[in-house]
Amino acid sequence: MIPLTRSSSRGASTAALIAFTVGAMALGACTSTAAVSDGTTAETSASVSAHSAMSGATSVYSPPSAEEALAENETPASLDTHNWSTQESTAITFSGALAQSSHQAAEHGSGSTSPVTITDGLTTITAAGVYRLSGSYSGQVVVDAPSDASVVLVLDNLSIDTTAGSAIDVRSAAEAVLVLEGSSQVADASSYADSSAANAAIYADTSLFVTGEGTLTINGRGNDALAATDDLVITSGTLTVQAVDDGVRGKDSVTISGGTLSVTAGGDGVTSDEDTDPAKGFIHISNGDVTVDAQGDALSAYTDVIITGGAFALSAGGGAQSSVADGESAKGVKSGVYTIIEGGTYSIAAAEDGLHSDGSIRLSGGDMTMTVADDGVHAEIALVVDGAHVDVASSVEGLEAEIIALRDGTISVVSSDDAINGSASTGTVNVEISGGAITLDAQGDALDANGDLTISGGTVVAWGPQNDDNGTIDVDGTFTLTGGTLLAAGSAGMAMAPSAGDLGWLSANVSAAAGSTVVVRDSAGAEITTFNAKKAFANLLYAAANVPTDAEVTVVVDGVSTTVTTGVASGGMGPGGHGGPGGAPHSQADEVGRLQRGSA
Repeated sequence: MIPLTRSSSRGASTAALIAFTVGAMALGACTSTAAVSDGTTAETSASVSAHSAMSGATSVYSPPSAEEALAENETPASLDTHNWSTQESTAITFSGALAQSSHQAAEHGSGSTSPVTITDGLTTITAAGVYRLSGSYSGQVVVDAPSDASVVLVLDNLSIDTTAGSAIDVRSAAEAVLVLEGSSQVADASSYADSSAANAAIYADTSLFVTGEGTLTINGRGNDALAATDDLVITSGTLTVQAVDDGVRGKDSVTISGGTLSVTAGGDGVTSDEDTDPAKGFIHISNGDVTVDAQGDALSAYTDVIITGGAFALSAGGGAQSSVADGESAKGVKSGVYTIIEGGTYSIAAAEDGLHSDGSIRLSGGDMTMTVADDGVHAEIALVVDGAHVDVASSVEGLEAEIIALRDGTISVVSSDDAINGSASTGTVNVEISGGAITLDAQGDALDANGDLTISGGTVVAWGPQNDDNGTIDVDGTFTLTGGTLLAAGSAGMAMAPSAGDLGWLSANVSAAAGSTVVVRDSAGAEITTFNAKKAFANLLYAAANVPTDAEVTVVVDGVSTTVTTGVASGGMGPGGHGGPGGAPHSQADEVGRLQRGSA
């Protein structure tokens, strides 16, 4: 028997439940939440707060590491392969609507019962064990074993095409294991009986494991393709999945640690949607190749999406050139609480956001490129980048959250509106840059903080708008410079100067065309910086450790010199408060509505 191992750092203790309630109340009092139309607090906010309240070490304002986030969740069922062997199995061979088992009742002696029952078009397995399925079948395989039974199904060049609901329906067992050998295909019925609990071509009302070195093609013609009501764990194998609704769904959790998964789905690609326990409803991917083309979200979890490795090609809603109907969701990666990424490579095309969380996002590693029709990376609460490579090649807004902390890594954003937008419906907005290499190209504000902006490290190159309705930097609160390097070039009408900090800076209203050579020299003629303009600009703000304070410097654009005094705003400039707010984060109520309608 395969041991079923599952534990939680929080469980369902009284203390945890108290923390759940207190956390929800606390978050509602101190953070950005949106009310749904009937005046109730957005359900997702409660999920966010409960998740963080039940962890003593982290909060949504300081997103955890992958290890910390996983420790907050219930540990998925684990697969122990030491207690069984595929070489010792009961063979079930199919041909048309017929099946034959090598394990007949006569082999058990008088009064014994065979673990395999066969009728025309229906094969039922009723006991623990290893079963090797092969051949072509126009019927249905049902597992109806005791609740403590471990059932292993070896899919050995198996083909099932049924009109009777699920192709493989695990109705009762402690856990089920699919071992892939050779090349197998299964397809379910295009419609199910109203009384059927199953709703996927391969369905398990328990935890389900997929392993092996073979291939499996699943066609979910009625609803989902591969689904488990508990944990769904994929460790190896090559899976090609097509579904009219969700491709791969593990209600309690989805874990992928290897293999190749290709999903085409009319709903979400890979999803976990348990909404009653804050320790469940998560996706964890540590390795493997994952390709998703989903009309809904590519990866969607009610609580967390945690990724530490793998290669991902994700398309949601038809990509950046598509539009999304009201009430639908088409995001590359979406979480209700945390999105934590520490590794992997990503190509994301989405009709909405590339990465989205109703809570917080932490990008500590990974190499991601995205083209999106809305935000590149959007968190309702906090966004931390401390090591990833993020390339938002096309977006409306690049990075958006109430609190943005950019600490390390490389970030490149091209946006039709704001490149970085610190914004919230309520709450205190704060944008902090302390490290990393950041390049922004915005038609709106390049750096928009509807609150405070602090730059203490890193390198920021911001190419701003060419119209005076926006500014390269737009700060409603205090604009502080204490370190790093900042080059901000754009229109002059709403240009802004720092209001605090001891880092040397200069501002100059000049005329530069795209491709112009710009040189800044001190009073002795020594070069402070030089660069070629990516875009035409009328105002330059430059700050660095080698900019002298209270001194004259000369800005030379294609041989034309302009002399300014450092630390003094150019005409029309001023510290803080210029310009209106950027786009506010999307309402959490919208996201909750989508979750409740099952379209998230």
